[in-house]
Amino acid sequence: MTNGGLARTFWQTADSGFSHINYTSYLGGEKGLMSRWKSEWLDRWAKGGWLRGKRVGDYGIGAGLLGKLLCTNYSIARYVGMDIAARQLEAAAILLESLAACPRTLILQSGTPDFSTLGLDVLISQQVIQHFPSQSYVDSWLSAVETARIPKVFLEVRYAHEARFSNWGNANHDKDSTQAEKENIIDTKQTMNAHVDTRNYDAISFAVMLNCEYILQRMPSYKLEGKWFTSKGYKRTKFQACALAQKTV
Repeated sequence: MTNGGLARTFWQTADSGFSHINYTSYLGGEKGLMSRWKSEWLDRWAKGGWLRGKRVGDYGIGAGLLGKLLCTNYSIARYVGMDIAARQLEAAAILLESLAACPRTLILQSGTPDFSTLGLDVLISQQVIQHFPSQSYVDSWLSAVETARIPKVFLEVRYAHEARFSNWGNANHDKDSTQAEKENIIDTKQTMNAHVDTRNYDAISFAVMLNCEYILQRMPSYKLEGKWFTSKGYKRTKFQACALAQKTV
């Protein structure tokens, strides 16, 4: 099974709170989570109201709560929500159905995404890249964003001064892992058989830790408009916001 297949299997069955389709668990409820997003990054990034009338993509959407916030508070023209798990899209469809003024497109993502066909003005992916199953998966995804030339991109990542990857989706990784890495990835036999132990979320939570500079190296047509730390994460980690824009010729 490919990295993408393993990831899809996990997110289709993972705990609903961990998957952000149940906001009443450790996430603190819809209102609390939206308030946190606004204060930590969204109001700062969207200052001046420039999101109004934009076609905004959201990758890794959970139940679509960010789409609700963007439609109701920032007057976007269309919300384009993408996820690799059908369960998340079904939950998002239910949540967004109650909003009269929220034109939307929900896409079940399979394989490397082709963002260039979506006509996006903006792409957002918040605290999602941290879960990607391998470095090659991360680099392919960033390459797809680079190719699409989306004018504005916002990525929120679990920060590390030097990028590191658990490669939980790579069945061969265990051969070369240090003991510390082995303790932080899912058992190789489970991974190979796609029977992911949903009780062991550390391997997924800390799968990818990197920084804005790593992203820029793989997206050379972009410039960094701003970077800042947002929230503190589990096990003394922290998240970094990377606000990017296409370079002008």
